Amino acid sequence: MMTIRVSSIVLILLSLLTGCATPPVQPDGQNQSQLITPTDPADAAKQFEAQERYVEAAAEYLRLARLSTPPAQQSYQLSGIEAYLNANRLAEAKAELATLNTNQGYALELPVEFVHIRIALSEQQVREAEQRWSRINAATVPKEWQSKYLLLKPEMMEANGKVIDAARERVNLSNLLATEPRALAENQRKLWNSLSALPPQTLSKIATTPGDTFSGWVALAALAKNTLAKRLPAVVNQWQVQYPGHPAAATIAQEIVAQAQRTPQMKQIALLLPVTGNFKPQAEAVQNGFLAASYADQRVERPKIELYNATPSDVLETYQKAIQSGADYVVGPLQKEAVTTLIHQHPQRLPVLTLGLNYAENSNLTTRNLYQFGLAPEDEAVEVARQAWRDGHRIALALAPEGAWGERVIDTFVKEWKKQGGQVARVEYFSENLTNAAKALATLKDQANMIFMVAFPKHARQLQPLFKSYGLETPIYSTSHVFYGIPDPRLDQDSDGIMFVDMPWIVSPDDYAKQLQTSLKQSFPDIHDTVQLKRLYAFGVDAYQLLSQLRQENVQPFTQTQGQTGELVMDNIGAIHRQKLRWAKFINGVPQLLGVEQRLPVGQPIQIPAMEMTPPTESLPESAPAEALPPS
Repeated sequence: MMTIRVSSIVLILLSLLTGCATPPVQPDGQNQSQLITPTDPADAAKQFEAQERYVEAAAEYLRLARLSTPPAQQSYQLSGIEAYLNANRLAEAKAELATLNTNQGYALELPVEFVHIRIALSEQQVREAEQRWSRINAATVPKEWQSKYLLLKPEMMEANGKVIDAARERVNLSNLLATEPRALAENQRKLWNSLSALPPQTLSKIATTPGDTFSGWVALAALAKNTLAKRLPAVVNQWQVQYPGHPAAATIAQEIVAQAQRTPQMKQIALLLPVTGNFKPQAEAVQNGFLAASYADQRVERPKIELYNATPSDVLETYQKAIQSGADYVVGPLQKEAVTTLIHQHPQRLPVLTLGLNYAENSNLTTRNLYQFGLAPEDEAVEVARQAWRDGHRIALALAPEGAWGERVIDTFVKEWKKQGGQVARVEYFSENLTNAAKALATLKDQANMIFMVAFPKHARQLQPLFKSYGLETPIYSTSHVFYGIPDPRLDQDSDGIMFVDMPWIVSPDDYAKQLQTSLKQSFPDIHDTVQLKRLYAFGVDAYQLLSQLRQENVQPFTQTQGQTGELVMDNIGAIHRQKLRWAKFINGVPQLLGVEQRLPVGQPIQIPAMEMTPPTESLPESAPAEALPPS
């Protein structure tokens, strides 16, 4: 087994890697006691890190790197890369890592390996991360780097879905990190984030021992999930009595109370959806997912949720009516044109916090109080390009349906693929006649090593056999559109071998998702498993969770949260996109999850009471724009 070793000179050189500060200067006429103590050039960057302003920290570290000479230059550069990783800016971290000249630095082998492990975890390459970590000889890791080495283990466990085991590991690490306040605080914050993301039913099943530290974390997470905001101060006080001296008492427990006290109540939410006409089934699926998440939320008093018909032609009037009726928050509209109309009418600011359920057309305007969230196929195209590149492919063939939608998805893939450094040998668009497109790609089978195929099941089941008949055995990557969301082995066996990206709700539902799915099926048995609607339930669930998060103070761009449709990241204009989706492969006609272990076991269903809403009174025209929702 290969072992990564660190030279004994590391301990001497560490002091050289902290910066390029000049030595103390003794002015004329001053004695030794009056020496001027130099400041650390990296103080500003470290302050940014302490404030979790990691992008700014990275910029400062890299500025120092440009002003420095080796080996300090490489040290600052490496710190900048780590700051980018802390900010979830993976592309920037990888780009900077590619320019790092390790030959000009001292003893960089180990910290660079740590960076590679973190990148592998960010890209869901868990096995690669574990292999790299196992090759490190723990006995050779200097004391100064022990915390970074140890903290990688729970991160790998979390990436494998072993959230509870990872939490226990983090508690065990706390004693070892006692002399490193920053590492200790980071460990505790990640411990809290992972536990607090679990649903109450899962938290209640964790085996605990009354009074111990781990049990205190679990109990705090459970009460934060189950307690109304107005009762939190008293409940947290009771928790502190039960767990005296707990490490979360002075920080996280107080933050929970403070956040609850300054976060306004959700009294009335307006849902703006096209609930009649062509898009009625889709709107109902989004609505039911939203309501299911609302009824499962034990942290807030149940808000009044009113439903309004909303189309591009009447969205302004409908929006105004919802505000006049007392809506504190608005979710919707659903159609791209309607979101665009809303922005053009209110280019500066909307009167209440609004979560649009689509993205405006060709708009980079920043409208205050407006956030945009959708199931954009472009997000999946980006994920495909990144994954295929990670898998070692460099020359691609691309295939999609004729029309604006297919062209848009292909265009996104091509841009991201070329950004990674890949080449595109050919792009083909198909109609009902698939043979010509398959033949055209097959003529280049010796020039490319992967295919990006955008197709719905009907066409995918025909294209894969056609490719094989023409000797085209190249790996095929696709979007979620290749799978209806309901296993159909008899028909999908013709799609065997196709790899596709999809949302966790479909291919790797966690405990919370499984409970909601069970309850939705019980509440709506006739429509729950309707083809093309399952993903829209998850969309509605995430819309509620996002609204709950956005109404809190100090939401910053690039805020990240794990949703049922993927990991959700907000950009600097308030658009929320999906990333780090799940990968599956058709094997014997059934999608098999790739890359990570299955999640936690299913718990008891959340009981959803009868849904009480104000029914819409207006009707919609029978026709609606084809791109109101991306095809699924």
